Amino acid sequence: MGNREVTYRTDSNGRIISVNREWTRFAIENGAPELQGKAVLGKQLSDSFAGDETRHVYTLIVEKVHRKNRAAVVPFRCDGPTIRRMMELTILPREKGETEYRARELREEETPYLPLLDPDRPRSGDMVLVCSWCRSVRVGEEWVEVEEAVRQLRLFEAVEMPSITHGICERCSEKVLRQSGSHHRGL
Repeated sequence: MGNREVTYRTDSNGRIISVNREWTRFAIENGAPELQGKAVLGKQLSDSFAGDETRHVYTLIVEKVHRKNRAAVVPFRCDGPTIRRMMELTILPREKGETEYRARELREEETPYLPLLDPDRPRSGDMVLVCSWCRSVRVGEEWVEVEEAVRQLRLFEAVEMPSITHGICERCSEKVLRQSGSHHRGL
């Protein structure tokens, strides 16, 4: 993605009303041609969030952005089977209750192949919980980097990968809410 910026807007009801060309390029480059431009218009942005916790945190941030009429900046990761992307999402209030989102890549690095993040790998009925922001994986009672989770769960030996469900780890929940200017009680 480099210095490109993916920009999109939602109406006051959270429906996607516009996306820029970079949105479509990013979708195609990441194996999601079904998410190209016009195909997503009119859809609820929140439907693209994996996990109720993630959806809830984004809702709180967007509400605060509009209430305070001030942008929020949220760090997140967008990883693939062989790539780690550190990104930043700026959420801006716009007229008529619309919201503008600008996602830009801060850093990208290649990683060894991680079968857990490969959408084309067959999936078992097992589930693993992945943090929507830092991409760490819950193994037992702790959150570990995806590479460590693959090792601990012995996923290179597995024929089928567990399905991924998303949430937010405690550390990221606090960090995201703090950086966006939101707090659990302060919302």
